[in-house]
Amino acid sequence: MVSFLPTIELRGSIPLGIALGFNPLLVTSISIITNILLIPVLFIFLNYFWKIVKNWKIVEFYVSKLRTRSKPYIEKYGNYGIFIFVVIPLPGSGVYTGSLVSWLFGMDIKDVFLPMVLAVLTSAVFIALLSLGIITII
Repeated sequence: MVSFLPTIELRGSIPLGIALGFNPLLVTSISIITNILLIPVLFIFLNYFWKIVKNWKIVEFYVSKLRTRSKPYIEKYGNYGIFIFVVIPLPGSGVYTGSLVSWLFGMDIKDVFLPMVLAVLTSAVFIALLSLGIITII
């Protein structure tokens, strides 16, 4: 359940599960699955929410402005930028924020799904190894 919490996600659920004595492989696997399942759910929610608020002139203005200004960066960094943003093991840089940022920048789920999945897998392995004491940060 902790892995469903925004900004905490697997960065909190894996260390918590391991600290509570659960099987590290099971905790990591469940955290990975829940994070991956969140990606399409978040895009569906954001698209639905957009249908409601896009008629609000101020919202449409700022989203359009943001998408226009971010276009050169998306063309330059695109999927690599989303991967790096999601993989960084800090609160607030996971699937929730990555989905929101990629949606706000006008990126399609078909383009960002694989980089986000790879970022979730990479981050989960790193957090699990860190939580088990196999790797340490100096």
